[in-house]
Amino acid sequence: MLYQKSGIEAQVSASYTSPMLGSLGADLDGDNYADSYLPVDAKISYAVNRHFRPFVEVRNLNDEPRLRYAGTRDRRVAHEIYSWTLYAGMDWSR
Repeated sequence: MLYQKSGIEAQVSASYTSPMLGSLGADLDGDNYADSYLPVDAKISYAVNRHFRPFVEVRNLNDEPRLRYAGTRDRRVAHEIYSWTLYAGMDWSR
C-alpha cells in the first residue's frame, strides 16, 4: 500500500515466502525445510526538494520468526526470532 501527497510518501508492504526445501538428507526425514515467512515493512519519506528525500524505514514490524524443520513440521531444527529493524537515511538524486 502506497500513499503519496505533497512530497510525502508512506508505504506498508508484506513479502510472503512460501515453504521450501532447503537441503536434501539421506532420506525424507533428513530433508531440511524452511517454513513460510511473512514480514511486514513500513517506510515514510519527505521530499525536501527535488534532490533530497530523508526517510525512515522499519522492517519486520510483526516480529515474524523464521522456522526450519527436518522432514515434518513437528521436527523443528531452528526457530529464529528477530525483532524489527529501524533504518534512517537520505535518498539523493541528480
